[in-house]
Amino acid sequence: VLAGFLSTTVSATIGVTSLAVGGFAPWSGYGPIWLTWWLGDAAGDLIFAPLIILWSRHPGLGALRARWAEALLLGATVVGTGLLVFGGTLPPSMRNLPIAFLCIPPLLWTSIRFGQREAVTAIAMLGAIAVTGTVRGVGPFAIGPANESLLLLQAFMATLAVTMLPVGAGVMN
Repeated sequence: VLAGFLSTTVSATIGVTSLAVGGFAPWSGYGPIWLTWWLGDAAGDLIFAPLIILWSRHPGLGALRARWAEALLLGATVVGTGLLVFGGTLPPSMRNLPIAFLCIPPLLWTSIRFGQREAVTAIAMLGAIAVTGTVRGVGPFAIGPANESLLLLQAFMATLAVTMLPVGAGVMN
C-alpha cells in the first residue's frame, strides 16, 4: 500500500510537472491534471499488479480449461457489455445515460465462478474498452472535458477492482 501510494504520487508529480514545464499543460490546470494522473496510476496498480501477479503465480488455464464453454460465454458477455456501455452503439439519446452499473453482473459472475485471476482479467478487458470509448467521447463517463471524463472512469474502474477482487478471493478453485 505504501509503495503503491508513494510511486503513484511521485509519478504524477514528475509527469504533470514535466508537461507544465514543457508547455503541454497549463500551470492553472496542474491540480486536476495531477489528480487524474495519480488516479490513473492508482487504478492501474489495482488492476495490473494483480493481473501480473496472479497470472505469473498460476500461468496455466486451470478453471478456464475445465469450464471452457462457460469461460467463452463469460468473455463474450464482458466484451459485449463493454461495447454496449462504452462502445457508442446506443442511440445518441442514450449514450451518456448512467448505465455503467451494467458492467457489474458479468464481473461478479467472473469473480464467483472463476476467482481473482479471471476477475482481474475481465476488469482489464472491460477497462480497455471503457478507456477507448471514453476517449472517443462515448459512454456514461464522457460528460465533459477528457480530463474529467477519465477521472470518473478511473474511479469507477478502481471501485470495480476493489469490489471484485475480494469476492474472487473467497472462491476456492
